[in-house]
Amino acid sequence: METKQSIKKTIYDSLMEGIIHGEYRPNQILTEAGLLEKFDCSRAPIREALAALCTEGIMRNLPRYGYEVVRITKDDIEHMQEFRRIVECELFRKTVRTLTPSRLERLRELDKKCNNRDESMWNHWEYNAQFHLKLASYAQNEYAVRMLEQTFSLLKCAYGQFYWDKWEHLYPHDMKYHADILRALEAGDADAAAESMTLDLQDFAAFS
Repeated sequence: METKQSIKKTIYDSLMEGIIHGEYRPNQILTEAGLLEKFDCSRAPIREALAALCTEGIMRNLPRYGYEVVRITKDDIEHMQEFRRIVECELFRKTVRTLTPSRLERLRELDKKCNNRDESMWNHWEYNAQFHLKLASYAQNEYAVRMLEQTFSLLKCAYGQFYWDKWEHLYPHDMKYHADILRALEAGDADAAAESMTLDLQDFAAFS
């Protein structure tokens, strides 16, 4: 039997996928009544899923009206990428002291998946996010990782909004700077890693 939490996760995941793939468009209003009919469950897990999406900035609660899918602008994307650069580059100063051979190998495995040209665009996105979040986790700052994870969720929704009708036909941005970041960190050079990270984000911005 499904628990309330598992039902909430199913609803949350379904809404996220709907936003990313264009089923729910920017500024579209969703209602509890409509979602109750769609998911055929009690009101509580629907409210909890919607509350989580509102907390993450993906939806907005409009009292007595419904829940609006937030429209994310290109300025928002630039600000989120700037946030990533500041946080991830600063974390490198701790990562150089905690990067063991086994952790480095795990990052190289993720980088290899990022550069697999046979993968779908969405899989490239997920592997890239996993690479950066795993790298950040080695700085042992759980709060920073949670904020970065939320940022990646917002960015995924943003790119889905801009390219929802042609996403699968776009070729993924080049992730060549991942290897440079890892080489710099392995050498204990946080500044060089930060320079490569900045180039990586600029490459990503050009894709947008």
